[in-house]
Amino acid sequence: MKSEYGRWLLPALACGVMAACTTEDSTDDAAPAPLPPVAAPAPPVTIAPVDSAGLRFLVDISDRMLYVIKAQDTLRRDPVAVGMKDHPTPTGEWTLSRVDWNPDWTPPPGEDWTEDKEKQPPGSPKNPMGRARLVFQMPYTIHGTKDRESLGTAESHGSIRVANETVIALGKMIMEEGGATKPASFFDEVAANRKEMRQVEIPRPIPIRVQD
Repeated sequence: MKSEYGRWLLPALACGVMAACTTEDSTDDAAPAPLPPVAAPAPPVTIAPVDSAGLRFLVDISDRMLYVIKAQDTLRRDPVAVGMKDHPTPTGEWTLSRVDWNPDWTPPPGEDWTEDKEKQPPGSPKNPMGRARLVFQMPYTIHGTKDRESLGTAESHGSIRVANETVIALGKMIMEEGGATKPASFFDEVAANRKEMRQVEIPRPIPIRVQD
């Protein structure tokens, strides 16, 4: 992990992003393998002053971890899968402006590996997007996956993958912090109807930085 990266500073810890994957992750969550435990609370991440003390995301490609930070506190740290060498995850700063629940998947155009791929609707076993998709600049997203063994590796075609239960929790945090709060019945409906995509625009987008 680099120790200095412009406006944000992250010390070395000992411990994404095209909407596509190397495996076709089914949205069927039956008998999932356990995730590595996440400490609660997570070790603190020191950051330089920024314009807002609100929620923000940091994805560190070298650590293959996603950090959720608010003010000077690290609220979460979760393992991610990132792009492989020939399809790296882009680095930069954006904002998370939309949450797609039960997302569909459109194969990125102009890619040789997508020539035999077709658009997949929400809930399709061949849809790699998982339970939710956090959009900062399509096709660059953070999305869910049931392929837990890929977390902590460089296996995607540029996307940032997290576990399905992680992306659900992150989506709720983004909506609440970003001014798009929904009642519990909304999430119950989303979970019950996996074949219908629900898109939620975030009035106050959440900053995200992706770094090497």
